Amino acid sequence: MLRPCPMLENPECLRRMVAQSGAVSTDYQSPESAAQLCGKTTPYAARWKETADRLWHSCGPRRFHQEITLMRAEVADGAIRMEKVLIPHEVS
Repeated sequence: MLRPCPMLENPECLRRMVAQSGAVSTDYQSPESAAQLCGKTTPYAARWKETADRLWHSCGPRRFHQEITLMRAEVADGAIRMEKVLIPHEVS
């Protein structure tokens, strides 16, 4: 869940999307295939997957199934005014 980017975090998805769509590089000075690009990002994706999965399983469901707390801040005349904003979790 914490791995949304097909290029950096899911290179196997990028390879599949390029193959299915027939996309080609538009950089004519330094053309690079999807396989070449993904070859550079695969080691990063493997390392991040372990951390992202651990973070998601430790706090993701708990955080995303409850109200959201935000802070709104305004600066005027050298003073900061802060307000807490609560967005309730709605179960459909």
